[in-house]
Amino acid sequence: MIFISSDLVKMENTSRRVLLFLLFSVFIALVYCQDKNIQHENLAQNVGPINPKFKHVQQSQSGPGKDAPDVPRVVDTDRLRQQIPLGQNAGGHVQEGHVPKGRPKKFPQFKLSEQPECREDIKKFCNPKIADNNFEVIDCLQSDEKIADEVSIDCQHLLWNYKKNLTKDDRFEMVANDVCKEDLPRMDECNQLPKGSGQIIPCLVDNYQSVQVKECKRYLEKMSKIVFSDYTLIYKFADACHDDIQRFTCGRLETAEKEDSVHRQGAVLECLVRNITKLSQHCKHQLLRVAELQSDDYHMDRPLYYACRDAREHFCPKTPAGNGRVYECLFKNKMDPAMPLQCKEKLQRRQREIAEDVKVEKKFYVACRKDIQQFKCFQHGQTKDPDTKRATVLICLEDAMKEDNKLTPECLAEMNEVRQTLLSDYKINPELIAMCEHEIKDCVQDRDKLEEGEVVHCLMDMARTKSRKKAPDNRVPMSAQCQRAVEDLLLEADVGSNFQMDKVLMKACMPVVQTACRNIQAGDARILNCLMEKIDDDVMTDECEERLMEIQYFVMRDWRLDANLFKHCHENAKTHCNASPHWNDQKSTNVDNWGLVLPCLYRHMKSEDPNNQLSRACKHEMKRVMRNRARKIELDPEIEENCVSDLGRLCSDQEKDIGKGDELSCLQDNYDELTEACANVVGNITEDEDTYLDLDVVLVKSCTPMLKLFCSEELEEEEDEDVVMQCLIQHKHHQKMDPKCYAGIEHHQLISMKNYEFSHKFKEACKKSVKQFCPNVKRKGDVVTCLSEHIRNDTLLESEHRIDKNCRRQLRFESMQRGEDIKLDDKLDKACTEDVQNFCSKVKHGNAKVIECLKAHQQKLSKKCHKILFKREKEEVKLDADYKLHHVCKGMIKQYCDGEPDIVTCLVARKHDPNFDANCREILVRRQITKNRDYRLNPTLRKECSMDIRKFCTDIIERASPDQEMSGQVILCLRRQFVKKNLSGRCTDVIRDVIKESAMNYMEDVALANACEREIKQHCDPEHQRALQGAGDRDSNSVLQMSQEDDKGEVQRCLMNKFKERLIKSTECKQQIARIIQESEIDINIDPILHTACQKDLQKFCTDIESGEGRKMTCLLQEYEDHPNRLDKRCHEQLKRRKDLWELSVQVAPVESVNELVSQITSSPAKTYLLGVICSIIGVIFLIGITCGRVTKRVTKENKMK
Repeated sequence: MIFISSDLVKMENTSRRVLLFLLFSVFIALVYCQDKNIQHENLAQNVGPINPKFKHVQQSQSGPGKDAPDVPRVVDTDRLRQQIPLGQNAGGHVQEGHVPKGRPKKFPQFKLSEQPECREDIKKFCNPKIADNNFEVIDCLQSDEKIADEVSIDCQHLLWNYKKNLTKDDRFEMVANDVCKEDLPRMDECNQLPKGSGQIIPCLVDNYQSVQVKECKRYLEKMSKIVFSDYTLIYKFADACHDDIQRFTCGRLETAEKEDSVHRQGAVLECLVRNITKLSQHCKHQLLRVAELQSDDYHMDRPLYYACRDAREHFCPKTPAGNGRVYECLFKNKMDPAMPLQCKEKLQRRQREIAEDVKVEKKFYVACRKDIQQFKCFQHGQTKDPDTKRATVLICLEDAMKEDNKLTPECLAEMNEVRQTLLSDYKINPELIAMCEHEIKDCVQDRDKLEEGEVVHCLMDMARTKSRKKAPDNRVPMSAQCQRAVEDLLLEADVGSNFQMDKVLMKACMPVVQTACRNIQAGDARILNCLMEKIDDDVMTDECEERLMEIQYFVMRDWRLDANLFKHCHENAKTHCNASPHWNDQKSTNVDNWGLVLPCLYRHMKSEDPNNQLSRACKHEMKRVMRNRARKIELDPEIEENCVSDLGRLCSDQEKDIGKGDELSCLQDNYDELTEACANVVGNITEDEDTYLDLDVVLVKSCTPMLKLFCSEELEEEEDEDVVMQCLIQHKHHQKMDPKCYAGIEHHQLISMKNYEFSHKFKEACKKSVKQFCPNVKRKGDVVTCLSEHIRNDTLLESEHRIDKNCRRQLRFESMQRGEDIKLDDKLDKACTEDVQNFCSKVKHGNAKVIECLKAHQQKLSKKCHKILFKREKEEVKLDADYKLHHVCKGMIKQYCDGEPDIVTCLVARKHDPNFDANCREILVRRQITKNRDYRLNPTLRKECSMDIRKFCTDIIERASPDQEMSGQVILCLRRQFVKKNLSGRCTDVIRDVIKESAMNYMEDVALANACEREIKQHCDPEHQRALQGAGDRDSNSVLQMSQEDDKGEVQRCLMNKFKERLIKSTECKQQIARIIQESEIDINIDPILHTACQKDLQKFCTDIESGEGRKMTCLLQEYEDHPNRLDKRCHEQLKRRKDLWELSVQVAPVESVNELVSQITSSPAKTYLLGVICSIIGVIFLIGITCGRVTKRVTKENKMK
């Protein structure tokens, strides 16, 4: 009982100030007298409420547990006098906030446990030891939702009025003024409130974060349990949220007399939280203020306290209340299967509040408060209030980290926890729930249990399937607003920076990480990058790949999510792409705008301007990103945007292999059928694959061991990657080449033939020439042909080359590459399809085998195939780009002809060396036969004999078609002039070599082989068979096939013998045999057999005789005539034989019958001339007869009849 002396009352009449001062002192004493540790608890024991007992208008008979009638209650002043000596007014009712005059009496202490309304409830539910402590009694009756439900209505109403009046009692306000006297002056808002309004204490509670005095804080903590038990007691809350509560039907704003239970009052707050994204700004602000004030002690959040009381005892038995520690413990165990559903839902509701205001998360805010202030993360939004949203603050702190600012370790730890939680539980993100309502329903339907983070990954997967315009399992297509919400969530969680942030990904990929990335330290996206590098390895699991792709789909579309890329390319992006200087620029958060940065960096990556190039570190990261995009087509936004219809139209039969890397290959294979937009995208990717070898993931994976085996020098010297690719191509047919690598190289070659720009080195070397001379040509084969023609024309005219040296060198490589496989030459492949089936069906592709087979059957090929093949042969000769020759003779070229301009001529001169490679000799014989078919295939002859050709063979040139072979006619013309000694000196030397080589292989004499085909089969078949030994698939019945080896002149000797025996019946064949006999008479060096047999005699008798024009032959013949016994026996025999043949060859000319005359004329190259002469002679005779009359004398008929 409180005693106030009568002296004090009298003093009040003289000086009100003195009375107030003494009264204030009494209350101070009351606050501190009972318990030093809990200084203000006994106020509730010593002081009752202004209106703890009600004067009833006659109540209806209602017992405990029944609803009492909704009747206003007034103060029972008699009872009040016995309990609280606050004074009374004239009407007998206490006026709130007024201290009445008069002598106070000593009244008994007011205790809730002694009030009849609550006596039984307190005995039933509370420990008797706390019966004298009103605060503990209130806490007991409110500590459990079930207890609160069972408390009688009268007791609930008494409690409500007790709490209501506590906030309005002058004495409590005076205590607050005393214990908070140092803090209150700093709070103008609270200091100016009227006394007894019931707002001062709630206002102090509302500004709890600004309180510094410990005593004041402890006092407010006790009072806050009362304030937060009813939303109508919260400062400004009821007024601010009046309209929202009605709009969302969250409850009714009742007056003080309404008897709602505590937990029902909490339901109003929960309802508002569910609609937090739709609340008015003022109500939302007040709601978040409430949540902030509750963040210190979970007891203040009464609904959460009720729902999580058992969970707290289970998961956090040793966790003391205060400073948000219980919240933190419950949050950590939220996803535990043992967590009650109601508690989990309340925790999720609490975390949704945190999403709107980070101050609601006590532990996070305390840990990061300094960093938030330092980096000014509470940005102002559209209103004057600071933007305290979790996303804003997290992104601001992330931005500080991206700019190499250091955050406190405590804040970093809290940020990681928040990021993990964001990805684990979608329900804590209000925006995601609002924007993805339908999509989330689709994810959770028909699933009894969802693990942490599965819904977020389900939404990510929906975005992937949306991009491919297919929704498996009848999923609802993802809306644009939902996709944007997912993008914002992933940015807030900074999902691309740390593998450990995503528990779903960790669970799926941990076996892969432990195997393939066990030496990689976590953080800074290192493990994510490692997983991407291993995505096609055997160690990668399907589940890990799927989860990884779901994240990478978004990382590839917003470069800010790629931590390493942003770190190393941010400065370049600011300089070259006008990118924002800040990672969290709110004006550029649209993913579409951020998505433009990467294409811009890509363009500058390929720039040749030194002022616009990227840094080396940025280039490295860009190549990594491009490599990742190349691994999975879905990661490339440009393909998603431009090629979806083409994928469905051309690659639908590969749906079972989607994600395995086949789609890009399919698009490349069908490049000619793609839409223009898609073709441009695929073309850029293909060109990049040639520029940067490691972008062709399949090729690199299968060819890495081959690179080390064949191209180690290029790798050590850090040559350009296209040089390394050329090295692989050159070793493509090596016996140690891996089949998978071979297939990868071949696919790379096939794709590059579709457009010359797909070959980066070729494009860079020849782009000026292409633009100038072949502006409308795109396919690489056509470009090679076009540029080759310009090179040929410049060579023939002996003018300065218009195509620069670097382009010519690269053009030679491309032409040689095309000759490696007929599949790499689409025009030749298309023109010769039937011929390949007819003649080369059993020949394997590659290593120029099919093309060589076609050359072996050239005389039998279709007209269109023969035409293209001959054109390719001319191009190979112009560019010295004979793939087969260079491949087979690589060692011999390096040994004998390194640096020589004419490789074939050099090799031919060495082919009879004992150590010369047999395979190279074989291909040389074939090329010599080819060169003698048409002078245009022999650049040396064409150059040295150009004047002689124009002088003696003009009629043949004029009749010939540019695209058709001349069957050796020009060379035959020159050989005839050689016999007549009409050729120029240089041309004579060239033709002498041609005749000499053809003497060892009759196939090199095309005219002889064609004319004597039947005679060779009839009379010289054994020699012919030996010449074709080992020909394999070639037709040995035809002498027109190419010999694999020189026949040592055996076929020619056989023909000469048969000619000498007069067994050769064909006039044309006899004439050709006579020709080669006459050619050997001109120069002994032309006849290798005679030259070998008489070599000693030449040295002995003709040493001083100059070679040429038959002088040495004349010397030997003279010695043969004058001193036959002095000659070597073998030389004597060969000379005798040659002399007989020479004499016989002269006799071939006379015609022995009319048939032979006709045959001679028709087979003659000058048949037109001969026929013209004969016709002219007959015509002249006829004209003479007409004009000159009879030659004989006319006689009469009678004289004739005599």
